[in-house]
Amino acid sequence: MQFINTVELNATPQQVFDSLANADHWLQWFPNMSHVQWQGIKGEGVQCFVKVGAIGIDEHFIRWDEGERMAFYISAKSIPLAKKMVEDYRIEATEKGSRFTYAVGLQMRTPLKVLTPVFNASFSKMFKEAVPSFQAFTNKIV
Repeated sequence: MQFINTVELNATPQQVFDSLANADHWLQWFPNMSHVQWQGIKGEGVQCFVKVGAIGIDEHFIRWDEGERMAFYISAKSIPLAKKMVEDYRIEATEKGSRFTYAVGLQMRTPLKVLTPVFNASFSKMFKEAVPSFQAFTNKIV
């Protein structure tokens, strides 16, 4: 499954990146996120533990391009729905601020593939709602 959502923001690329690098900000815009804890110095290679609903997730950052992009893969989770998962945040400068593209790739575990349509609808809704939520949050802080 792949989910790509894009939104225009009234913030500079660096402001958007700084907001994404701030764990407290995630709790204010991502649906059902209740905990975020960086586990080291922020940058490529850092790990972050988050809790979304009842699921605990360890994220391992594989890209950290200041002001432009950050990406991570899920290295562990408390409920193993997905075999693999990666998230990619891209920020591009525009005349009025920036464009934020939020891409998520997810491969379900084989026994759960029959439920892909159900999970696809649920994940699609969650990731789609996150983008305007991030837009509204970003517009408040700039």
